Amino acid sequence: MLEALLFQLPADQKSEHIRFPPYSAHIDFEFYTDSKNREFIRILYLRKPIKLDGNEFIRLSDFKKRTDWLRLNVEEWNYRKVRKYSEPEFADDEIGEYIQNPRKCLKI
Repeated sequence: MLEALLFQLPADQKSEHIRFPPYSAHIDFEFYTDSKNREFIRILYLRKPIKLDGNEFIRLSDFKKRTDWLRLNVEEWNYRKVRKYSEPEFADDEIGEYIQNPRKCLKI
């Protein structure tokens, strides 16, 4: 989950947060609304805030844009509900291409 949230950060900034998690590690998502009815999110890892773009609180709309590549649309969800996992979804060359350049394959 942390790798996905911090995917676009430079490696040195990622390393501040990502390491082998201790037993029972968890991520908390806190949702807030300000007096102007704007929605914000704060993410805590082991009770410490994760700063995205240098901010502890980010707009929920910005968070959704940042994580859009992670979410399945309705068609993808319906496909995965019935897919037989014994059938490979990707060919070996597609997997190799992804490993070489994940950002290109994810179009981010």
